[in-house]
Amino acid sequence: MNTGSPACPGCASPLGPPPVTRCPQCRLPLLGQDAAALWQVTLALAGLDAQRHSLLLHRDHLLAGLRARQDLPDPPPHPPYRPPLPPRQEVSGPSAQTVLLALGGLLVAVAALVFTVVSWGRLGLGAKALILTGITLGALLAPLPLRRRALTATAETSAALGLSLVLLDWYAARAVGLGGPDRLGAAAYWAGATALTAAGATAYGRALRLRGPLPVALLLLQLPFPLAAVAIGGGPAAIATACLLTALVDLALATRTTAPALTVTATGWALLGGGSAAGRVADATTLAEARPHWLPLALLVALGLGAALLPAGVLPAPLRAAGPRCASAALAGIALLAGLGGSLRFAFSTDWGPAAYAVPGALLALAGVSALTVPQPRHPAAWRGLLGSAAAALLLTGLGCLPALLTAFFAPTAQWGGTWFGADATLPAWQLAPAPTVLPWLLVAVLAAAAARCARTGHRPWARPLGCSALAVGIPVVLLLPTLLHLPLRAGAGWAVLLTVGATAALLRRPTAPAAALVLLAPTALAAVLWSGTDRPTTIAVWSVLAVLAALSAVALPAPWTPGPAVAAVLLLAVVAVTTGATAGLAPHEYAFAVLAVTALSVPVAARTDRPAGLPAELTGYALVPVAAALTAGHPAALSLLLAVAGLLALGVAALRPERRRRAGAGATALLVLSSWVRLVIAGVTAPEPYTISVAAAALTIGHLHRRRTPSAPSWTTYGPGLGTALLPSLLAVWADPHWLRPLLLGGCALALTVFGARRLLQAPLVLGAGTLLLVAGHELAPLLVEFLDVLPRWLPLAAAGLLLLVLGATYEQRLRDARRARDGLRRMA
Repeated sequence: MNTGSPACPGCASPLGPPPVTRCPQCRLPLLGQDAAALWQVTLALAGLDAQRHSLLLHRDHLLAGLRARQDLPDPPPHPPYRPPLPPRQEVSGPSAQTVLLALGGLLVAVAALVFTVVSWGRLGLGAKALILTGITLGALLAPLPLRRRALTATAETSAALGLSLVLLDWYAARAVGLGGPDRLGAAAYWAGATALTAAGATAYGRALRLRGPLPVALLLLQLPFPLAAVAIGGGPAAIATACLLTALVDLALATRTTAPALTVTATGWALLGGGSAAGRVADATTLAEARPHWLPLALLVALGLGAALLPAGVLPAPLRAAGPRCASAALAGIALLAGLGGSLRFAFSTDWGPAAYAVPGALLALAGVSALTVPQPRHPAAWRGLLGSAAAALLLTGLGCLPALLTAFFAPTAQWGGTWFGADATLPAWQLAPAPTVLPWLLVAVLAAAAARCARTGHRPWARPLGCSALAVGIPVVLLLPTLLHLPLRAGAGWAVLLTVGATAALLRRPTAPAAALVLLAPTALAAVLWSGTDRPTTIAVWSVLAVLAALSAVALPAPWTPGPAVAAVLLLAVVAVTTGATAGLAPHEYAFAVLAVTALSVPVAARTDRPAGLPAELTGYALVPVAAALTAGHPAALSLLLAVAGLLALGVAALRPERRRRAGAGATALLVLSSWVRLVIAGVTAPEPYTISVAAAALTIGHLHRRRTPSAPSWTTYGPGLGTALLPSLLAVWADPHWLRPLLLGGCALALTVFGARRLLQAPLVLGAGTLLLVAGHELAPLLVEFLDVLPRWLPLAAAGLLLLVLGATYEQRLRDARRARDGLRRMA
């Protein structure tokens, strides 16, 4: 064996010249299959040892180089090597092929069209026929050799080009009168041409096993029936019938293919034809005018019911699921109700016209509920669709009655101007015709019957919403009974209050289920409020009863429902106070105390309760204080007294609720200080300092002692009230003082306070002193600023403002950072 190895693989002793059969030292056999395998392993290990030795030497060399550069600066980072990416193909080969073929076929078709239209008159009849026939046959026969060479896409393009040339041949034949087609009308000619071309394209595609001609045939099949309807001059009814027949053909063809396009086109034709026929029936003025449109509506009914009731295997694939079947049945139901209602309305007067649609809709709805509530309903998807169309008809007829109902509901609001503001407001005739109320009653009857049927047959999840819907529709109609009976408005208000009392009683009997009672309560209470403006005693009585009912509801309802009635009770009591005072002949500043009495009544009661309604009712009571203060505008004495009483009430809240003592105490202090200021204004005092400095000194002394005892107390609670009492009245007096002494003294005190707050890191003295100092400075500089602005050109302030905005925008980030630093500094001072 010639191995090229100088040593024995067993004992590593040198071997002689080849061939060597055994080792001369250890007698190891060196021939055979095992010996050859041993030689291969030995050579591989020797190669690995040599490679390892080379790698170790290379490693030592790299380490020595790196250690020599330990004290040198770091070199720039070297980016890792990345092999260049191959150029990305933005368009695939098949896509490019499709674009080229489509563009080529389109260009050839355009060239043929231009030739036919432009160059046609320069040739004789034989040349014309020969050229067009030759080009068309060539394009139609070209797919045969192309398919044998596996050029399928090119064959499809050639076939499409040939079919487009066929249509061009039809046009050319009519243009020259070949065979006498020019004696036919354009619509009739093209109806036959498109039908023949569609049939020929179907046979052509099947014979040559091409896919392109079939979509062309299906597209052309959309035209014969509408064109034929136009050709015979049948009018809108014939065109609608043609649309329905086209939809029928599309559905029949859709059963032979899995493509959803035919189902989509069939749906479009059905909607177009059915919508046109339904609109014509609705707009017809006589029965004879509506009669021709019954045929397309009947076709639509048959088409929709057939798609909903036929076995799934017979229908196209998109119509086999429950959803499309339901939609088809709904379309059929709409067509049925449109035809019946549009024809029956001629038997009614104009006011009762919607009943012609509502009565068949009600019967269909009851039939649908009965069919769906049996133990094993047949065709449930179809019945759901019919039930949906019936519900839509009832809803639309109800919406048609809605304007008359809303007018009767809101018409009494016109009486408020004459009752309370002396305006010349005459109430229109508060009457309602029977027709707008009978149709909602029909809807209520249908909903109630459906709810009873569902409850009796065990369909409880359906019964409850149907019953609530019947209540929601029925209560407004019951409310409007006085208008139907031509009763006076005062009787209507009493009727609304009576219904509100009944709804509240139902709510108090079953407080655990308030939703249904609130459905009754909301419209009745709103009607009682709106209709109570017939005269002042009625208004006071109605609003008083509603306030009591709202308070009872707030007490009886469970936790999530209590805030609304509680807030309503407080507001209603305030309105009763205002209306009672106005009726008694009192001035606004006099019955403002009645509004404050509502606050005095509601706030302590709400503050003592732990229910969720407590806080909203309490906040509503607080919100009445500004309303009462606004009523005392122009009467400072009443305003001062009212502020003092409100401050005492706030002190009462501080005593009742310890957790709100700080806020209530601050509010009480503010109100009492404002009351004293108003009293000083009434007394004609122009120098408030003798009255405020003593109070401020006492407040500052108390605050200082409190801060010494509690060093962590904030400066706003210790020094804020005293400083505010001392500074604010003087600041107000400065703006009315033409002399220089008060601004000088106040500015000096404000400067001292600012320095004191900055040195002691106290927020209240710093902010109040700096703010007062700025306002005093503004007061002193205001006359000079006005004179300066009079001297300046009018455009200069605008330019300065624009430049200022530009500078602010350019340094926006820096200014935000400075503002944050100032805010953090003020927070640390606190």
